[in-house]
Amino acid sequence: MSINLTSAIYQVIYDAGQAFAKKGDVPTRVSQLINDSGYQTGAIESISINGTTKAATNKTIALAITDFDADYQHIDKSDVDTLKTDVSDLKAVGAQANVVEGATIGGTAVTVNNKIMAFPAYPTVPVNVSQLTNDSNFQTKTQVDAAIATAVASAVRYKGTVANRAALPSNAEAGDMYNLQDTGMNVVWSGTAWDDQAPTIDTSVFALKTDLNSYVQTSSLADLTTADIDAKFVEYGLLVAQG
Repeated sequence: MSINLTSAIYQVIYDAGQAFAKKGDVPTRVSQLINDSGYQTGAIESISINGTTKAATNKTIALAITDFDADYQHIDKSDVDTLKTDVSDLKAVGAQANVVEGATIGGTAVTVNNKIMAFPAYPTVPVNVSQLTNDSNFQTKTQVDAAIATAVASAVRYKGTVANRAALPSNAEAGDMYNLQDTGMNVVWSGTAWDDQAPTIDTSVFALKTDLNSYVQTSSLADLTTADIDAKFVEYGLLVAQG
């Protein structure tokens, strides 16, 4: 069996060519395209200005100044001449166009350079207490806590009892208190010496309320008459006896 390669190759090239457009088939004019976007294909026939339709003649639309709103109408030459005269009059009396020669703020001169005034930098308004000078010596939380800790540390602390003054510890801290058994005295270490505070008071020598009940009895008290009272006054010379 034999295969004609030349014919096979030609057939492949031919089949492939059917998928491409011919050079002569590519459009070269807009009129050859489908106007699916609705572009204007003819001349403008008219326009509307302020609700009035203006028709076109030979593709030309004639517009007058009066067709526009008053704000958009032209300025007559006479108006321009008047304006020029007014500007000249202003210059004649020394007027200047957008020129600032100098300025002051709070009595301080401000530099003017190319119509720009360089204002001095003003201090930033403080928003935090830490930005203010503490001339009233207010205390911070840290300072208050430290002061309280110092005060508490220096308070009197009862440490116990020793036999006598000679038995007091040599490494005591300020505020340490001991009771001396031999004298009953309480002493506190001041930081440099032992300071006597007060001894222990023995209350056993004091009479109790129940003890006093046996010394004074209400049943042994007698009523005094007016004559008895007067006699006592006479006895002490505070009253003259009546004859």
